[in-house]
Amino acid sequence: MNIRKTVFALAALACLTASVAVAADTKPSKASTPAASAAGAKASAKAAAPAAAEKQNVQLMRVSQLNSVEANQTFNQNMRLVQSQLQAISEMKARLEKETSASEKAKIQKEFDEALAKLNENNQKMWDTYRWSVNRQYLVVPEKSSLYMVLTPEEAAKVAAEQEKADAAKK
Repeated sequence: MNIRKTVFALAALACLTASVAVAADTKPSKASTPAASAAGAKASAKAAAPAAAEKQNVQLMRVSQLNSVEANQTFNQNMRLVQSQLQAISEMKARLEKETSASEKAKIQKEFDEALAKLNENNQKMWDTYRWSVNRQYLVVPEKSSLYMVLTPEEAAKVAAEQEKADAAKK
């Protein structure tokens, strides 16, 4: 067991909940075409990152770009997995410190060592794939988002009819 890695990982846990910030421009775009609108949103998102960094007196370095919904979902799923492993290790560490029975302590220590090895392995995979580590803080800047409303078939038909009526009125 590498105690330095353990202490560093536990220290990272303390700041992990605040480590991933989301920055986005909430003002609607005034662009007239979808392409211009997307370009404006992308520029706004890029501008938000330096503004957020400036407020915190830090510099930002782009380390990864997720180019699809699936890639974003996979990244978030993997990030949550590593964070939950870190939380479990923290809890094991607390149990280990409270335990007085030598046999139970040895059992918890074995679980702890295995969990720490798995965390280090997954953290390395995240680093190799995304340049993301549980030991660093990151700023996530969404460059494109879609918002979907869940509708019943009846509601969808009503909205479509209203849209057709509005489109006809414009002509």
